[in-house]
Amino acid sequence: MQRYTVGNAFSEAIAFVKENLTNLLLLLGSAVVLGQVGQAVLTGGSDEQFGQNIARMVQSGDIQGSFGLFGTALAAMILGAVLQSAAQFAILRQGLSDEKDVSTTMVYGLVATIVNMLFWMAIGLGIVLIFVVLFGVTGVFADLQGGGSPSGAGIAGIVGLLFVLILVVLPLMLWLAARLFVATPVMAHARSINPIYGLVESWRLTSGSVQWSVLGTLLLFILVVFAISMVFGLVGALFMLIGGQMVGAVVAGVVAGVPTAIISLGMTAGVYRALVPVDSRYDIFN
Repeated sequence: MQRYTVGNAFSEAIAFVKENLTNLLLLLGSAVVLGQVGQAVLTGGSDEQFGQNIARMVQSGDIQGSFGLFGTALAAMILGAVLQSAAQFAILRQGLSDEKDVSTTMVYGLVATIVNMLFWMAIGLGIVLIFVVLFGVTGVFADLQGGGSPSGAGIAGIVGLLFVLILVVLPLMLWLAARLFVATPVMAHARSINPIYGLVESWRLTSGSVQWSVLGTLLLFILVVFAISMVFGLVGALFMLIGGQMVGAVVAGVVAGVPTAIISLGMTAGVYRALVPVDSRYDIFN
């Protein structure tokens, strides 16, 4: 097994994108396009237009209509996320195994996506409950129940808690993200729909000193994606000016979304392949 390095991970990412470019464009690209089109059609255009529609309904007293529009937008976002996640699982399955049939891998991707989303929704609910308890400890809720506004001590408690969360939780979340970075390709390689299996195996693969190299890869990857997103975001903004609210929003979303999605999936696969080498190698950075 080759030694994991940041260079190996980026080399493997480029190799994966090259080897699976057709599927990345057809499956993942189509998922992004469908998600953008669905969101634009159901919400009436861009995010700005959507916000204006919500504000207009609230001002006119049409609360039910505003909730309906918000629910429609949420449904469109969920649908787009499901399509994109299913395509990601399918592409990883095809790129990391001998299973190349698009229909069977897409069915696997859809099932794995649904199970994965339900799992993380449960985790998210648990985190929200923890935050509710933490904020309750500050005494703010007690102040509100007493009929008054939050006291100075309560507000100071919230500010202090947020400061601690930024200093402690953010680095912790980055470290956890690095340790769990390859959970999705682990699942796809084994054709598993069990998110716990992916998390456990990802934790095992990134154990020991390699975890810091993976963390460095993640931080560099975040910077790369941020820079690329800025560039494509500016290009997309031009289409917003040219194409108008509806068409411009779709084109802008596709221009910014497709490259970012391809790069993100390629990087995830690249880190996994650098940890568990498979198939051919491209020695680009070494």
